[in-house]
Amino acid sequence: MMLLILNRFTKKELFNFEYFIKSPYFNTNDKIIKLFYYLKKGYPYLDIGYISRANISLHVYSEIIVNDIKVRKLISQFYKLIKEFLLYDTLRKNVAANEIISIKNLEGTELENMLPEMFTGLEDQFSKTFLKNKHYYYNLINFEREDYLMKVKEELKVDKYQIKSCYKNIDYQYMILKLECYYDSLTLNADLSKVPEMITGINAVLNYIASRKEFFIKHHPLIYFKYLGVMLKSTMDDRYEQELLNCFKKDLMKYDEDFSFSYYSFLENFYYKKTGEQGDFYKRKLIGVFDDIYIKGLYVKSNSRRTPKMHSRNYFRVVQMAYSLKDYEWAEKFIRRSKSGLYPVNAREVYNLSLARLHFEKKDFRKSYSYLNKVVYKDNYCFIHSKFLFTRICFETGDYSGAENTVNNLQKYLRRNKDLSPFERAHLKKFLYYIPQLLKVYKAEGEDKDYLAYILKKNLDDDEEHIASKNWYYEKLGQLTVDS
Repeated sequence: MMLLILNRFTKKELFNFEYFIKSPYFNTNDKIIKLFYYLKKGYPYLDIGYISRANISLHVYSEIIVNDIKVRKLISQFYKLIKEFLLYDTLRKNVAANEIISIKNLEGTELENMLPEMFTGLEDQFSKTFLKNKHYYYNLINFEREDYLMKVKEELKVDKYQIKSCYKNIDYQYMILKLECYYDSLTLNADLSKVPEMITGINAVLNYIASRKEFFIKHHPLIYFKYLGVMLKSTMDDRYEQELLNCFKKDLMKYDEDFSFSYYSFLENFYYKKTGEQGDFYKRKLIGVFDDIYIKGLYVKSNSRRTPKMHSRNYFRVVQMAYSLKDYEWAEKFIRRSKSGLYPVNAREVYNLSLARLHFEKKDFRKSYSYLNKVVYKDNYCFIHSKFLFTRICFETGDYSGAENTVNNLQKYLRRNKDLSPFERAHLKKFLYYIPQLLKVYKAEGEDKDYLAYILKKNLDDDEEHIASKNWYYEKLGQLTVDS
């Protein structure tokens, strides 16, 4: 986590952090400063190797090996300073938050008579807030509650308009939470039939927003945007896709990046699901979405636009779309230009694995293997998919014993590894179910080969769950038919 935060620092933040730890008020340990300068050399590509006991002993303490407890204490202190710096930096930038802290500190003192003036200034800050996002509502509710309590305390008067305003904002916050929870339940295929009160609440929110469409588009675009995302996901109706595009694509960058990221996620999930119905048409639309992402710079790291980053699964999924269209030129361009949009912790692995897969699709197995050799297994996802690809290379080059050995190793990995996610475990089990069947087909002869091939194809046809590289299995079976 510490290295991930450091890698995501802008150059200006890194510069400010350097001055922060040099200040005697915040830090008096000179080893912290030496550790900073050592880590700065690896920025923004720091990985776990930088804070190994051996490296810190050599580069910070100038010794061959240092006591492990000493090293861990230094890292812990360094991480604590990073968190303090982030808090300090955030408060320094947030005028409204500083005002709230000052107000809290003045309550109950002889300086309480300054409170009304401070609340007026704070209200001006909120009135200038443009982004109507979730945090806006949270802050506004808390501000109005504090403001209301202060007025009652000072003037002993209940302000009905203040109460009404606060309750309205609570309603808007409630709508956002309902829409987000419902979208998550759709994504996870959660059954809500056993909680009718939740369904009733969700339907009430959806109906209310639909009946006041123009009001929400104008005054609360984030709520309407999330409403469109929910309707798109729940109905798979193209008209919501068009409305989403028409309402927000033309002025997308007016909103914060979390908003923009969700916008593309809604469309990506919709197009991805639709590809099973109309194939290439929606795949092309999905590729267009990611061209748009690159032009807007939403996933590209820079000093001014650092978040959100692209998850490796999304990255692989987009590349897979291009492979299925045999658009290898676009795939390579996407892989190379979008590398900076990956989380730094495994960017190199995802990048090399993607290029290995690209050359596999182009039938250049030697080059594919060379990129695969550069992948370091930092996480389960990269390890599993590297082994999947290596097994397929073995098949393509006729090295069936190599494929068998990899299958055996993966079976042991599945039994021993307890920290696999349910998705990873299911994904791996599917692979270990179908690859041995394909091996048996290729090793069989005569009628046995035809029978085993028929059984495997039937199993693939009947399986409605996701199967990695399903088309590749069909391709291998098709080659047997051609050869015979």
